[in-house]
Amino acid sequence: MEIKKLHKGFTLIELLLVMAVLAVVGGITSTFLFGTKTNAALEEDARQIANILKTAQNRATTLEEGTQWGVHFDNLGADPFYELFWGISYETGTTTDRIYLGSSVVFQIPPAASSTNIVFSKRMGNPSNGTSTTIIVRDIIHQATKTITVSPIGRVTVQ
Repeated sequence: MEIKKLHKGFTLIELLLVMAVLAVVGGITSTFLFGTKTNAALEEDARQIANILKTAQNRATTLEEGTQWGVHFDNLGADPFYELFWGISYETGTTTDRIYLGSSVVFQIPPAASSTNIVFSKRMGNPSNGTSTTIIVRDIIHQATKTITVSPIGRVTVQ
């Protein structure tokens, strides 16, 4: 009569194989989740920039404060920001709201150590310089970008 041994448990190879599969699945999941969070921050900053540009444009067309309105984009220091202002220029105008970009988002345009202004004309709401202006924000982790454009007729788009 032959006695059969019953084996209970897993072999070392089976355990290692399961751990390897879990590591791969965990890595893929965490990359997806962190990438989504960063893209959401970039999307949010681009949307906020478009909204403040539209706010400046609306205030200029309704003659709020009786003058032009604009947005100043500042990439001069370590903390890039943009600021809503009224008046013919940022230098002589009055600012209202200063908004800093998210921690993983920077301006690509305007480039480092520079700034730019987009000023909307009274009543018409088109850029007072008569040209198209582009602002580009970049996610420094994944290198994704969003482009905010103000056309010569004042149309604000995000791509």
